[in-house]
Amino acid sequence: RVNDFLEEMELFGPDNFRTPGLANRLKAEALFVRAANYYYLAYCFGDVPLITKVLLPDEAQNLTRDPESEVIAKVIEDLEFAVANLPDEYPSSDVGRVTSHAARAMLARVHMSYGDNSSAEPLLRDIIQSGLFTLDANQDGEVNAEDWAYIFHHDTKNTPGVVFELQYLPGTDGRSHTYTNLYTPVGGIFPPGYTQRLDTWGIGAVSPELYNSFEPDDSIRKMISVRMYEGDTYMPHTMKFIYGYDDGVPYRVSSNVPVFRYAEILLNYAEVTNDPQYLNMVRHSVGLPGWGEPGYPVDKYPTFALALEHERRLEFSFEGHRGFDLRRTGRLLEVRGEELGRTLSPHRIRFPIPTRVLEINTRMEQTDGYQ
Repeated sequence: RVNDFLEEMELFGPDNFRTPGLANRLKAEALFVRAANYYYLAYCFGDVPLITKVLLPDEAQNLTRDPESEVIAKVIEDLEFAVANLPDEYPSSDVGRVTSHAARAMLARVHMSYGDNSSAEPLLRDIIQSGLFTLDANQDGEVNAEDWAYIFHHDTKNTPGVVFELQYLPGTDGRSHTYTNLYTPVGGIFPPGYTQRLDTWGIGAVSPELYNSFEPDDSIRKMISVRMYEGDTYMPHTMKFIYGYDDGVPYRVSSNVPVFRYAEILLNYAEVTNDPQYLNMVRHSVGLPGWGEPGYPVDKYPTFALALEHERRLEFSFEGHRGFDLRRTGRLLEVRGEELGRTLSPHRIRFPIPTRVLEINTRMEQTDGYQ
């Protein structure tokens, strides 16, 4: 779709746009989308077909896997274009569009994933020093756990606590999301305050390990992030994507979904600079003692790396971070193996190519270890 858009725009002619700079801005938005998709594809699958033009059917059925390094080089090139050609912010009429800071956040995430913290550091610093984002998400002049709850409240849209978020609209016309359905065990449940059953697919239910990882005073994050069994009314699930929604019909949930929260920028910066003050900013914002301060559970998390790992698990649960975080720090196989009670083979850091892809394209090779 991005390639089709870019080719049609080129045919129209960038010089024919009446608004100066609009052609480059639209191109940058499109390249951000393509780069984001290719980052996730390459990081999950390794070598994947790099497609930068519209394909004919016979071309699409004869693709081969391009080296991961080439794919990521293109991702970085496209994101650098996006950083250079997107505005830092938009007027209210265009709120929700990709900004240069969203592109910086994605580019920093890519660099960190491939061990290039030195390239990520100035991108993260620019976001922090922009003054556009804050942990005081509700803008009441005080940073506390209420700001964390405010971000995930159903009615909150485009708070300065979030750098970039997916936009959803209320109503029954298909603009709601299905995150709640995804992150609850398979079956039907009645979340608190709901009169209609929520049918679910069970991709990421709350585990006892996650539930027990929250510290005793981490009440608001725990209350919203993880709900365990309560009688016969509902099973373990997260409230992050239905918090504050009270009309009793969960299928109409239209809260925005964060992609880059300011807390991630701070924790990423703490990681690339090895500076605990940015980790402690996040912990202090929810009323918890910081790393190196009295009351921190240093017996459980004795190193700064483990402290970061612990904080990211709780801060970003059900936001699609943990597997990427553990993979980046080289602990994915160890940690997940312990949780699953078995030894995981090294090839498990990659996904297998889906069978349907191999059936359609006989030139596509399976990921090593899955043959």
